[in-house]
Amino acid sequence: MLEALTEWLAARCGLPYLRIDPLKVDVGRVADVMSINYAERRFALPLQVGAHDVTVATCEPLRHRLGGRDRGAHPQGAEAGRGQPA
Repeated sequence: MLEALTEWLAARCGLPYLRIDPLKVDVGRVADVMSINYAERRFALPLQVGAHDVTVATCEPLRHRLGGRDRGAHPQGAEAGRGQPA
């Protein structure tokens, strides 16, 4: 039931739903993109770092925007799932 609600919220916010496998997160690479303090304040978890983008998960999609670099942001301020690396 909780997963169905989470999927609904993601769709409502215009964000992709992703089931996180903590064993697949490259901690070394994502730590270079975002500090732990920033991530904690924004309820964000960098999941994947590409050459030109970063995939970020959040448990609070309506609460914060990430540094104003979000692409595809929801009109009400929900953050997109991907943004440019700093």
